[in-house]
Amino acid sequence: QPSSFRTFRTGRHCSGADKGVIALRPCRIRLLGACPLNAAFAPLVLSLSALAALFAGLWLVSLRTDDVGVVDIAWGPGFALAAWIEWLWASPGHPSSTLLLLAVSLWAARLGVHLFQRHRMSEREDARYAAMRAADGPGFRWRSLGKVFLLQAAILWALALPIHLAMLAPRVEGPGLLALVGTLLFAAGFALEAVADAALLRFRRDPERRGGLLTSGVFAWSRHPNYFGECLLWTGIGLLAWDASGTPLAPVSYTHLRAH
Repeated sequence: QPSSFRTFRTGRHCSGADKGVIALRPCRIRLLGACPLNAAFAPLVLSLSALAALFAGLWLVSLRTDDVGVVDIAWGPGFALAAWIEWLWASPGHPSSTLLLLAVSLWAARLGVHLFQRHRMSEREDARYAAMRAADGPGFRWRSLGKVFLLQAAILWALALPIHLAMLAPRVEGPGLLALVGTLLFAAGFALEAVADAALLRFRRDPERRGGLLTSGVFAWSRHPNYFGECLLWTGIGLLAWDASGTPLAPVSYTHLRAH
């Protein structure tokens, strides 16, 4: 390795003798110059481009099926895709960023499977998209690329703020109390969301209860326990990102922005 390294966020140089004191990372971007901002800009563009390609591919699928509801299946996996791209770019990163990667991947896999199963069970296009199709007329199948698919890719990328911060702005210190609390919140929220989604799926599969209201199990505690679980687990992910990046901006993203 070269004897001179650059800190990822400040651009400060130190000699090889200082490597035991300060955890430094080599500047990986040569074509974009030496500016650390450029080094962070490239993986962000790469993750956004990958998301755009993923959702554009799903748009092509929707042209064959006349059902844009397929876009929902990629919501969770899209976060995992951005997380893996940025983690691989910055690896080796902070231990909390690796914990965050595993948490996001676990959530994305479960949510993706759940939404795929729900989509297969549906007999018609989701009411939200059916209303958009009726309002837009025959041209909706083409305009949906921008109005539905690429828009969701952009929103997803913006809501992934804690992922961007954790992967691309790591600090030196090891995992602390924030990482512990974040992991516990994620585990509790993940379990609650999984139990609620499974109960709701079983309820919808029962033809005798179709059109009814689920009020047993975790749905006896809350009208939307699955959404509460998702807010809880993403608060945990935000705390993991805060621990990894050292910035309190990390938790103020998915949970709060999506709520508004």
